[in-house]
Amino acid sequence: MMPLIDVVFLLLTFFIYAMVVMVELKSSGVELISVEGAGASVSDRVVLVEVDGRGGVLIDGRAVADDELDAALRELAGRADAPPVVVAMQDVKADVDRGPIHQSLLARISRAGVKRVSFPKLEAGSGVSR
Repeated sequence: MMPLIDVVFLLLTFFIYAMVVMVELKSSGVELISVEGAGASVSDRVVLVEVDGRGGVLIDGRAVADDELDAALRELAGRADAPPVVVAMQDVKADVDRGPIHQSLLARISRAGVKRVSFPKLEAGSGVSR
């Protein structure tokens, strides 16, 4: 019986000590906004920028030449209602390594001043099918 009492007192001591050293978490408050009803989003439209199997870039399904791409991206960034840009790979067998093309495309999008860029969550091996 004595060892059991010793263990209980050790546990009690441990928990009391743990409560003393716990620090109170201080965080900044976030004001939650209540929404009465859902309305149409101001920006329901997104611009799809995709890399095809040959390494070409398409903006909303329209092929864009490499020398015209920067101007097209700057035009997207300069719109008053600049829509979000979704960057994806087409789900096709690629003839070239599209990794460097994708990285270059992201750098060009950033340099053009596009602020809202997203990437679709895709399962392994999938992409944008057309």
